[in-house]
Amino acid sequence: MASLQKLLLSAPIVRVLLALLVLIVSTRESEAKKIFIPRYSFKIDEQALPKDPLLEALPGTAKLPSILNEELALVPQLMFMTPLDKKLEFFKAQEEMAHVLAKINHLNKKERDGFLKIYLAKRDDLRGLPFRMSDDCKTDEKQAFLFGRAVAFVQLALQTSHETLLEEHVKSQPKDASQKELDAALKKMDDNARSKQFWLDLSAKTFAVWLKENAPAVQQSPDAIDRAVVAALMQIITPRHEAYKTGMVRYLTTIKQPDATASLVKLAIYPPEANVRTAAIDALKSRPYSDYSNAVMAGFRYPLPVISKRAADVLVQTKNTSVLDDLVTVLTEPDPRAPRTRNVDGKHVSVVREMVRINHHHNCLMCHAPSNTPDVPQGVLTAPVALPSDALPSAVHGYGSGLSPDIFVRTDMTYLRQDFSVMMNVENAKPWPEMQRFDFFVRTRDVTPAQAAEATKLLATQTPSNHAAAQYALRELTGQTPTNPSPSSWRKIIAAR
Repeated sequence: MASLQKLLLSAPIVRVLLALLVLIVSTRESEAKKIFIPRYSFKIDEQALPKDPLLEALPGTAKLPSILNEELALVPQLMFMTPLDKKLEFFKAQEEMAHVLAKINHLNKKERDGFLKIYLAKRDDLRGLPFRMSDDCKTDEKQAFLFGRAVAFVQLALQTSHETLLEEHVKSQPKDASQKELDAALKKMDDNARSKQFWLDLSAKTFAVWLKENAPAVQQSPDAIDRAVVAALMQIITPRHEAYKTGMVRYLTTIKQPDATASLVKLAIYPPEANVRTAAIDALKSRPYSDYSNAVMAGFRYPLPVISKRAADVLVQTKNTSVLDDLVTVLTEPDPRAPRTRNVDGKHVSVVREMVRINHHHNCLMCHAPSNTPDVPQGVLTAPVALPSDALPSAVHGYGSGLSPDIFVRTDMTYLRQDFSVMMNVENAKPWPEMQRFDFFVRTRDVTPAQAAEATKLLATQTPSNHAAAQYALRELTGQTPTNPSPSSWRKIIAAR
């Protein structure tokens, strides 16, 4: 009996058994209804298409939050389409989603990005988002292939670390523990332990070495390889627990490449966790100011006040005196949230720049094109559109399988690129988890003269956030506190230096 117990607890066998157990338990119900992989074909009604619900504007937010709002939970939420009914039977939900992709493909056949052009013309709430089209939204074929391999590299490390901790967890539990007790104990596993094991597994072999072993025919420059793994990490790890993000900062520190530096700037400014931002700032201290100054200065023009303050912290803690003139320029600029005018067809229109959020899981088609078309290069990473009636794919086991290719999107075409992502609570989330990923963007929205006047009045009650942050940075970087901290006074102080 003792020898049998020893055999069962040996690492190779227990890893296989546990992996099979996890797979069976987590997918038992969903796999039962995915016995085969269907394909769909639809005849699109040309006359009915212009009035299709997909192309109709969704009801707008009844009341937008105050222009002074800084709560991410109150930021307006945008949707690609009205979500499918959760009560739909799985195959019916998949068929309806496939029909949506078929309509998109039908319009794209007529004109490049044809669907998106018609869609945005009808959706006032989405029109001001920073959509990219044509070649601007498409990743180079070789780089897109590398990104897909990099995602596999990161997902493998997530899966390996999960199985390692699961194995250790089973060993530590009483021999008579029930499956329910094992599951409950596993859920309580510390995120710090999960993160530590993940970064150990990921760092055990560089992506370049892993690529040679798993895709030996791929010949790419070290720069392209670094870009791919940085992009994969930022998409997969950024929304995770703080411990994962601090580990990512350490990993990015080892990569001396522009995309890694740009990612460190984002991690120094956007995450809500102070420890992550501090670690990223420390990592930037060893990099030339010229590599990241412009990206940090952009934070002073972001329509969320706390971002200006964090951008100032980056400059102060890295002792970046190369931007003193730029900081003075900020003092001459309006509050990033203030209404401004732009010329539209010869008319002056008032607009505001404001933050909006998009549920990452509900809106795949807002950011990506369908992948069930013949022009998708071989090797490009594709992912299924999530169905509200079905559980989300596990973050550990990748993007899902067993679904119809007619509901997949391609990652080499990205119309929207988020500024940052945050996990937020969602009510009535089942069968999806309560905590879901939200991506944040800046939208430029038209406002009426009355709305512009009201916004200006509210902003006049406080010092512009970008001015306060710039003044703080100037004082700290120069060691001066002028009696009259006007732009002209600061220019004299800087000239004297």
